[in-house]
Amino acid sequence: MKPEKCIKAGSVLKTHGKNGEIILGRDTKLSGDLSPEDFIFIEIDQALVPFFIEDVISESSGSVILKIEDIDNAEEARYLIKKDWYVQEGQKNKSGNHNADNISLKGFKLINQDNEEIGKVIDIINIPSNNLLQVRYEDKTIEVPFNENTLISIDEGKEIIKIHIPEGLLDLE
Repeated sequence: MKPEKCIKAGSVLKTHGKNGEIILGRDTKLSGDLSPEDFIFIEIDQALVPFFIEDVISESSGSVILKIEDIDNAEEARYLIKKDWYVQEGQKNKSGNHNADNISLKGFKLINQDNEEIGKVIDIINIPSNNLLQVRYEDKTIEVPFNENTLISIDEGKEIIKIHIPEGLLDLE
């Protein structure tokens, strides 16, 4: 994800608890609450990495305590301290929330990292730590990994999901 397509929302202040929860400092000019199924980007090694929110523990105008997927202990969470976090520009839904609700992704066009159209999302399979998008591709239904490692962007206005698709995945029978 390119920084110019995102809005800096604040920075990771510190860990909270022992199960990987983090406290995010939040720019008070941002409106809307975060919720499970939303995602944020954290800048790691000059790249914006998407993380899905597993749970929102507490929220105020200046900070939010949350658990993100695949960060399961305080040591992993400590690595994120002092890193900036972002939300995708245009990701706000009508209520002001930043939302990547799986239900609303049905019917979205799926494109790969090279901007090639793959097909339309027909369903979402929720598997812990590895959700899959079911997509109509050519004359078959395929399943594409949908997680923080594969997601590049979601444009709700244009109804487009951009995913990094591993080489050879589309050739599987």
